[in-house]
Amino acid sequence: MAPIMSVLESDLRSLSLEARRRYPSIKDGAEHAILKLRSLSGPNEIAHNEDILKIFLMACEVKNVKLSVIGLSCLQKLILHDAVAPSALKEILATLKEHGEMADESIQLKTLQTILIIFQSPLLPDNEENMARALGICLRLLESNRSSDSVRNTAAATFRQAVALIFDHVVSVESLPIGKFASGGYISRTSSVTSDVNRNINSLESFEQEFSSGQFSTKRESLTKSGSLGLRLLEDLTALAAGGSAIWLRVSSIQRTFAYDIIEFILSNHVALFRTLAPYEQVLRRQICSLLMTSLRTNSELEGEIGEPYFRRMVLRSVAHIIRLYSSSLITETEVFLSMLVRAISLDLPLWHRILVLEILRGFSVEARTLRVLFLIFDMDPKNTNVVEGMVKALARIVSNVQFHETIEESLAAVAGMFSSKAKGIEWSLDNDASNAAVLVASEAHAITLAIEGILGVVFTVATLTDEAVDVGEIDSPKGDDDTPANCSGSTASLCLSMVDSMWLTILDALSLILEKSQGEAIILEILKGYQAFTQACGVLHAVEPLNSFLASLCKFTISAPVEVEKRSAVQSPGSKRSDLSVDQRESIILTPKNVQALRTLFNIAHRLHNVLGSSWVLVLETLAALDRAIHSPHATTQEVSAAPRLTRDSSGQYSDFHILSSLNSQLFESSGLMHVSAIKSLLLALRQLSYQCMATIVNSAGQGSGQKIGSISFTVERVLSILVNNLHRVQPLWNDVVDHFLELGDCPDQKLRRMALDAMDKAICSVLASDHFQDLLPSKPNVASDNVSSEYTELRSLECAVISPLKVLYCSPKNVDVRVGSLKILLHVLERHGEKLYYSWPDILDLLRSVAQASEKDLITLGFQSLRVIMNDGLSTIPADYLQVCIDVAGAYGAQRTELNISLTAIGLLWTSTDFIVKGLIYGPKEVTESVQGESQKNDDLSSNFYSKASDQVSMLNIVDRDKLLILIFTLLQSLGADGRPEVRNSAVRTLFQILGSHGQKLSKSMWEDCLWNYVFPTLERASHMVATSSKDEWQGKELGTRGGKAVHMLIHHSRNTAQKQWDETLVLILGGIARILRSFFPFLRSLSNFQSGWDSLLLIVKDSILNGSKEVVLAAINCLQSTVVSHSPKGNLPLEYLISVLSVYEFALQKSPSCSDGAASKVKQEILQGLGELYVQAQGMFDIGMYNQMLLIFDSAIKQAKTASNNFEAEYGHVPPVQRATLEILPLLRPAQHLSEMWSPFLGTLLQYLPRAYPSLNNSEDDVEKASSEDNITDPDHSLEVPNGTSLTSSNTKSQRSMETDMAANNLFAEKLVPVIIDLFLQTPPNEKYNNFPDIVQGLGR
Repeated sequence: MAPIMSVLESDLRSLSLEARRRYPSIKDGAEHAILKLRSLSGPNEIAHNEDILKIFLMACEVKNVKLSVIGLSCLQKLILHDAVAPSALKEILATLKEHGEMADESIQLKTLQTILIIFQSPLLPDNEENMARALGICLRLLESNRSSDSVRNTAAATFRQAVALIFDHVVSVESLPIGKFASGGYISRTSSVTSDVNRNINSLESFEQEFSSGQFSTKRESLTKSGSLGLRLLEDLTALAAGGSAIWLRVSSIQRTFAYDIIEFILSNHVALFRTLAPYEQVLRRQICSLLMTSLRTNSELEGEIGEPYFRRMVLRSVAHIIRLYSSSLITETEVFLSMLVRAISLDLPLWHRILVLEILRGFSVEARTLRVLFLIFDMDPKNTNVVEGMVKALARIVSNVQFHETIEESLAAVAGMFSSKAKGIEWSLDNDASNAAVLVASEAHAITLAIEGILGVVFTVATLTDEAVDVGEIDSPKGDDDTPANCSGSTASLCLSMVDSMWLTILDALSLILEKSQGEAIILEILKGYQAFTQACGVLHAVEPLNSFLASLCKFTISAPVEVEKRSAVQSPGSKRSDLSVDQRESIILTPKNVQALRTLFNIAHRLHNVLGSSWVLVLETLAALDRAIHSPHATTQEVSAAPRLTRDSSGQYSDFHILSSLNSQLFESSGLMHVSAIKSLLLALRQLSYQCMATIVNSAGQGSGQKIGSISFTVERVLSILVNNLHRVQPLWNDVVDHFLELGDCPDQKLRRMALDAMDKAICSVLASDHFQDLLPSKPNVASDNVSSEYTELRSLECAVISPLKVLYCSPKNVDVRVGSLKILLHVLERHGEKLYYSWPDILDLLRSVAQASEKDLITLGFQSLRVIMNDGLSTIPADYLQVCIDVAGAYGAQRTELNISLTAIGLLWTSTDFIVKGLIYGPKEVTESVQGESQKNDDLSSNFYSKASDQVSMLNIVDRDKLLILIFTLLQSLGADGRPEVRNSAVRTLFQILGSHGQKLSKSMWEDCLWNYVFPTLERASHMVATSSKDEWQGKELGTRGGKAVHMLIHHSRNTAQKQWDETLVLILGGIARILRSFFPFLRSLSNFQSGWDSLLLIVKDSILNGSKEVVLAAINCLQSTVVSHSPKGNLPLEYLISVLSVYEFALQKSPSCSDGAASKVKQEILQGLGELYVQAQGMFDIGMYNQMLLIFDSAIKQAKTASNNFEAEYGHVPPVQRATLEILPLLRPAQHLSEMWSPFLGTLLQYLPRAYPSLNNSEDDVEKASSEDNITDPDHSLEVPNGTSLTSSNTKSQRSMETDMAANNLFAEKLVPVIIDLFLQTPPNEKYNNFPDIVQGLGR
């Protein structure tokens, strides 16, 4: 048995037991029903058997409370289990009607419960009579004066549920969408506007999509039976709400608020009925809308029920649902409703009434779909009223009127409290004992809060719709990777643009006012969220004017001036396009919490819109520059919300507001690496504009406020560098913008700005050259000319030249020398740090350095030369081969400049450095040239052959032709510098020229040597010799050092260098020394050159001329030139005999001709010649024959005799041998004949014996006696000669007067005294045969 069967049997037993005394018929019927029930199997059979139902109806008819309760309970069970036939519904309803009129409360509640079960079961009335009877029961119990509150409440709830079930059934029967839309009129008191907007978007989206699909887009005129029943019910409810009677429901009247509540419920939960079924729409349009319009058209004196807040709330909620859900079909009615609502705000209505209207308008504002539909229908249609714009203006008027309230401070504090409570998720409330004034203030604050939230709702709605347009592709995302021009097309995008254009100024005025007046943290955050949302939407939509205005207004709240200044300053219009952020740095800067939050909001906007801000960057940058000044100001502080204590940067720790803001400021520009290139260009342009504005102010302000402006320019420069550093991977398109900014600063009249520009340029160039991107572009150095570099290096060429080119622009600045100096310092840094990476920019660099060499400023030349030194010392290996020649030529230009002597000297040293590089880094040349050099060396010089025999496997980057060109260039420069008018320069050049030839001559080919000798060496020698002969002998005055006593004071110059001729003497000495070096090193090889003999003859002529006319140092140098050559090569057999003879002839000539120098110098020269001759004989005695030996003895004899006749008496008087004779005494032991010249011992010793004195007559003897003595002393005249074994005659003239002969005799006696030991020593060394033959002469000569 089914459970229901046993339950019914139990109920029947209870009914029988209760009725056994007073109602036997019911008792008998119950027992009969029990027996009948047992024969049935389930609810279906019960439905077809009326006995069971009748017994329960009989129990109800007696109207006994207990029996009625049992009967109604059993009826409910039967209905719930579908055990009642539909035909019995009428009888059941009649029974329920009777029970509804009973006075017992339990019976009434049981009756209402049963009616609800009927509507929930398949017995739902399907005809007008049963429907009206069932609903009538509920309404009568609702309106009955005898009904208790619980019954009324239950009746109201039952009626509401019944109506819902009826219309649900209609929707089902009419095959309409089942979706329901929950009421949007509820105002959350514990959530923010943003969350309300998001929630309403989610609830509306699916609903709108369902009706926009097209399935129910057409209206249906016909209705089903159930649809007609629902329509009749709706019409009666409308009549009741209007205060009339319900004809069909047979109810004269009910509370109008209840009727409005039911209608509002139907409108909000069964939208499909009114959108799809035409009869329902007509009722809505003609009856319900008319009713609502009538209810809204009330004056300020509301009486009775219509004046109650609950009634007004119901009316407004119903109006809100019509506007929200049916505006697309009820355009005129919606326009009227909205106009009435907007007008009601400004009417003299009770404050609570206006608050109710504001709640409705606030609800519209936070619903993106509703606001979108309203704007599309009305504001975007020229035929209709701009209702949305009007609504926003009405809300803005509520906000703007706050400044005229007498209790403005209390109201704003209450508004801030309400926002603070919502931020915490709690409901704001007054204290229980609050006064009427406090309640009034709270009510006004509530109205203001609703208006603010309404405006913010519009803001967030615009932002939400803009995001939707981005999502569907109608607008390009500001964070997208595409750098194409902005695309702004589509319905949603056009809608958003129209909304912004129509409302932005109103919204800005309201938000800026409330932000200025408010102090609470929560309301400030909410307003700033609105600023951020709307500004970002304007940026995405490319609405430039609203964007700039909102940014300018926001920037006004970022930096606070001191309180005193604020009180004196006028309030700036919130719609202004620019904000004046100039804060005197001498005043303290206080960052309030509002300032800090506004700055954070500004950073958020900038991060979000960095790709689309464009020209609006200027507004942002002005604020960020002011913030940067505040961060770096020692007087800036932040302020706590509570007030008095100020939080300084020292006490706030590392996470203070200053640290956070500074970090955000830096991160904004560091994130530029994620921006589009076009966006970065816009940012750079804005920075440049800000810098230009500040520069113009500095120039025009005559120093007032220049510190601020310089700080702003410093900010722009730092940020440009930050952008550059973070975009090095794509620096090419940005470089010109960066450089143009710095060049513009570099041309500024202010020196600080120029210095700042130069430092920034230095950092920028070095950053690019040090970047990984530049390193990746670097190729391996090609071995071809730079003009032929393949196209794959085009990008590197373009970038490198662009990076270096600003230096030339800076240097060419005609206004400021410090800029030119700075450009050279930058170049020096670049070369020191990154010179090895440069390749294509060398022509520009070298051209710049060449132009520097032509400058007249010492500082410029010094810096330019420092760069050249870096290149020549460390960078020659990295310079392309094509530019080495230019580099060397630039070094020559610095050597030739006349501004700084030391630089010229050092430049000459750099030429030597470049020669070392060229020679060491290159191969020796073509095989045949190298072999010829080596062959000649091996024939003549075993030692030097070691140099030429070295083979090199090194791969050269230049061929021999290029090498020769470079060396010829160096020699040409040195030759030119060797003729410089400054002695130090030309002497250094001469030294360098010959040091190069001496150090690297073994690597030069024959052709190169010939070129060097005939084009550089001998021309240099001839020019110097000519200048020695023609230069002035006038004494120079040294450099003027100052004045003393009205007379100029000059630097002292040594007497040996105080004339031009003496300076050229030094040069000639260096040249002769250089020639001597190369002859010593390469004489065997040089002899193999064509025309070397003519060169040798030219050298001998110049040497003879130098000996005859030159100074002592020149003569000595000339002698040493020949001497060193002969001495170096004669022992090795590398010196041909004719060269030796020619040298002997020069020595003989030198001794025969008296030099033009002083007597002391001439004596020194003769000593050098004699010593050289002795050393020559020692080294080359194997080459001497008898004739050459006799010639040598003749030379010595001539020198000794000249010394006897021209010696200084001073030395004789004081017992000293004259220098020449003393030198002769030292050299004579070296002249002993070699082994192959043993027969020359007799002439040699005989010659020495001639210098010994004889016995002289007295001084009183006659002149004849003197002549005899002289004859006996072998001092002969030219006509008299003394024969020697080889036939050689030694002659001497005797023209002395008697007095000079006396002094000569004294000198000769001293000389003879020193000579005797020498003769004896030489005689002991004589070979035995010669010793025997010469012994008598020795004994006779010595006088022993």
